[in-house]
Amino acid sequence: PLFSTAAFLLVLGSMFMNYHGGITGKISSNLNGIISPEGGQEWTETVRAQGDLIPEEERGLVWGYGIHPAWYYINDIQPCNRFCAYQGTFVSMAPETVDEIYTMLDTVFPRWIVVNNVEEVKGELEYLGAVLETRYTLVSDLEEFDLYRLRH
Repeated sequence: PLFSTAAFLLVLGSMFMNYHGGITGKISSNLNGIISPEGGQEWTETVRAQGDLIPEEERGLVWGYGIHPAWYYINDIQPCNRFCAYQGTFVSMAPETVDEIYTMLDTVFPRWIVVNNVEEVKGELEYLGAVLETRYTLVSDLEEFDLYRLRH
């Protein structure tokens, strides 16, 4: 009885692992499609290279405007404000969101700001454009994302 119970558990465990591995592979495949929406592996590598410019000790002081949330995920970064992606949607639904963003810029002073299409951002949020020009230095200018660092 002990041998048959052990054999049964071994077979059951093996079946579970095969099933679980199949699911994990499908989830991983789908997730890769979600986190690299623009250009697959090349896009992911470019975003990671940009994130690598941010020192480990400053990764909690990063905020992005108009960027894809995958930028944070790929770089294993927790943004320093809850409005860290799709701000245009939040602003259109709740205009007071702009006030919270401006307050954050004046109190938290993110060490790093990542922006998608900086010229469009300057048109949408003039104050953010002024903050970038007066308080930040452009560190990395990619086709899609610009990375700014707070000046000392």
